[in-house]
Amino acid sequence: MDPLPDRKFEFIGNSITCGYGNEGRLGEPFRFETENHYYGYAQLTMRRLGAVASIIARSGIGAYRNYGAPKDGSPADNMPAQYEYTLYNDQTEHWDFTRWQPDIVCINLGTNDLSTEPYDTELLKQGYKRLLAQVRKGSPKAKVVFLCGSMLTGHPLEVCKKILNEVADEAHKAGDKLVYRFDFSPQTGDLGYGTDWHPSLRQHQRMADELTPFLRQLMKE
Repeated sequence: MDPLPDRKFEFIGNSITCGYGNEGRLGEPFRFETENHYYGYAQLTMRRLGAVASIIARSGIGAYRNYGAPKDGSPADNMPAQYEYTLYNDQTEHWDFTRWQPDIVCINLGTNDLSTEPYDTELLKQGYKRLLAQVRKGSPKAKVVFLCGSMLTGHPLEVCKKILNEVADEAHKAGDKLVYRFDFSPQTGDLGYGTDWHPSLRQHQRMADELTPFLRQLMKE
């Protein structure tokens, strides 16, 4: 068996990172058979970079508020509440972060937080900051990239960009210079849609096309 690549990444995300419905079609009900993480943007990018990744992702999860949750959020099971544990919704075992020290951590959240109204932008910002603190505690030397996903459009997209830019800027001012930003191009339907308006296989390929050179440059810095 070939050894694992030396380059290590971590992806923290929601259904987009899972590959939800990327082998399905718009109008079809979701089936687990149509979710193919291997052909999602994260794994496509890793294969292009000759790297390996740890994936922490769940459909519907947010940085402060899961899909369809009240304005004041999902404090018990959003990503910051779950990130430190080995199993989802099981607080009996904390994950040992020394077992996996990624070079780069990519965080792709916010879509569920902003997908339905009403939402609280300040609570979203605090959720991102809490997650960044957790990532930095577990992976103190990693470069952290906040991604804005491809499903948001219009005002929610602008809100997401603004908040992520503020979080990154504030981290820099506080002395953490290893925080970065990257925005995927919003999907337009020209590459089709997967189940429930999620990215299609071709959209995931476009996302990998966009993210790969950005991460390759980070790896050189």
